Amino acid sequence: MSLIEKALRKTREMGGKPIASQAPTAPAATPDRVGLAEPASLGRGAPTRRLKLDMDWLRIRGMIPPDDAQRRHVSQIRSIKNRLLRAAQSSASASDRVIMITSALSGDGKTFCSISIALSLATERDFHVLLVDGDVPKPNVGQLFGIDSAPGLLDAARDPGLDVEQMIVGTDIPGLDLLSAGRGGVEAAEIMSSSGMHDVIERLAAVPNRIVLFDSPPLLQTSEAAVLAQYAGQVLLVVREAVTPQRAVQESLAMLGDRSGVSLVLNGATDSRLEKYYYGYGQDYGYGQESAESDRPREVVGG
Repeated sequence: MSLIEKALRKTREMGGKPIASQAPTAPAATPDRVGLAEPASLGRGAPTRRLKLDMDWLRIRGMIPPDDAQRRHVSQIRSIKNRLLRAAQSSASASDRVIMITSALSGDGKTFCSISIALSLATERDFHVLLVDGDVPKPNVGQLFGIDSAPGLLDAARDPGLDVEQMIVGTDIPGLDLLSAGRGGVEAAEIMSSSGMHDVIERLAAVPNRIVLFDSPPLLQTSEAAVLAQYAGQVLLVVREAVTPQRAVQESLAMLGDRSGVSLVLNGATDSRLEKYYYGYGQDYGYGQESAESDRPREVVGG
């Protein structure tokens, strides 16, 4: 039994109805600057800068699968996106439109999942997505899109006189905007837990039909991630098949606590492994069980 099998079986003991899905793996890559920024003067109320995204560059950096895997990848990510949207639509709380994507440890594929889900959300007619680089210690999203030196989340939380909406960078993909992590520092953890950060996130989530999607730091490697989880109505914990240790998964779930809106996304599972599982979504995160033992609907998607 693999570590992931053990972790899923262990977390199943927390109870609940397994109804969720998992995501494909990303190729190994080192994040780098995209260099795609093209400042533009836009209309009032729109982002003051707009990026032209280079999908070939993102593919080279491992953030988009190769062409022969695209159809399957899109289908897998869509299934995850749809569940996030259903949860957001069924709730009157704006916090359920604040989604945090995290992992126990670095290298599990959280940034890959964040970008993939953001691109999928951008295709929705009734919503638009703001992808926020919340990984203050290692701002991969900002580096990939070339906005890591731009003012962003931390700057707005530090100074209530700054307008966070003016820091948002648009893209040439309708429905997709970006926000950098902003200027870090030794006090970053304190800023994340400050009333200023609470106000900034509330303002971002107050925009009608906006999904605020945070690429978060790993839960077990920084203190910022646990703080950020307090603001999110939905949390995706990315677990990499045969890589993430069982104890790391259990500790991460314990840190998130007994709350609703937490789901486990299995990253990098093969078809043969998928035949053995269904996956949990929602408060009942967890869970692996032999498919022969269950007659419940399941959704199996793999990388």
